[in-house]
Amino acid sequence: AAYAETEKLDEYESPDRHWVARELPPRDRLASVFFANNSHDENQPVHLKVLDTSICVERCTKEYGNPCQAIVNGKLLDVAPLEGLEEIEIDGTLYESFNTSGGLGSLGETWGERCESMNYKTIRYPGHCEQMRLLLNDLKLNNDRATLKRILENAVPQTLQDVVIVYAAVSGKQEGELREENYVNKVYPQMIAGRLWSAIQVTTAAGITSVVDLVLSSGGKYRGFVPQEQFRLPEILANRFGRFYAQGGSKDVSSDVVVRGQAGRQRDHQRSAR
Repeated sequence: AAYAETEKLDEYESPDRHWVARELPPRDRLASVFFANNSHDENQPVHLKVLDTSICVERCTKEYGNPCQAIVNGKLLDVAPLEGLEEIEIDGTLYESFNTSGGLGSLGETWGERCESMNYKTIRYPGHCEQMRLLLNDLKLNNDRATLKRILENAVPQTLQDVVIVYAAVSGKQEGELREENYVNKVYPQMIAGRLWSAIQVTTAAGITSVVDLVLSSGGKYRGFVPQEQFRLPEILANRFGRFYAQGGSKDVSSDVVVRGQAGRQRDHQRSAR
């Protein structure tokens, strides 16, 4: 729906989710939790870059076209995508972040009664949100995805040289003092099994396979519905698949493939594997 047609937070009546009364002392109550991720080239002009252009239709339109969840003033609400725009500076580079769907998952229900606010946003280079609003809202291409697909396929070049940024910030009271802690990590394309994989491919696969591997090797520890917050980051990074999320990578790997003229061959291998 267009921005003018979306429900505003001050007009939104949240459904009764049967929250229990919060009785935690202030020092243990999180004031703000923020999660975001990014998949984009470094130092590139404002535009999308993906390996498979159909991802923009199947993934971007879902993330940017569907309602999002966030905790606002202690309440779990549905909020509009492509809203909540703000600027973030990481390592001297300016980015923008805005609401996108899917990432909060079960965190809102698990931690909602202990947080004043929690949201999940995508991080992009400045100008990305405005372009996506134009496509999805102003031109109403969220309701005409075939046209959107043709536009993206003709305008968005493919690349294996992306970067995924994982950024989490938490602020709240500890021992009577207001404190903030941040986690920032950049994941770059990597050579795995003799092939160059983009950062978004690596992080998507590593996130899924590491959790499946931990569950299968747990000896029955996990049963029924297993929410994501049951897995701690250190055990993910220590996993044989999750280690690809670890810090310390660089863009040199993909740059070397390009310099040696093997980038096209990598794409051919991936197309033949589909």
